[in-house]
Amino acid sequence: MTSNYEIYELGDFELQSGMTVESAKLAYETFGELNAEKSNAIV
Repeated sequence: MTSNYEIYELGDFELQSGMTVESAKLAYETFGELNAEKSNAIV
């Protein structure tokens, strides 16, 4: 099974605790298209 996803590089990301995740990356996948009002996005 393959998955098509994009990766967004956050860089160094500071947590609420004050600790830092170095070179953090976020993987995401999109389905469909946003409507004109952009009210159909789910995060």
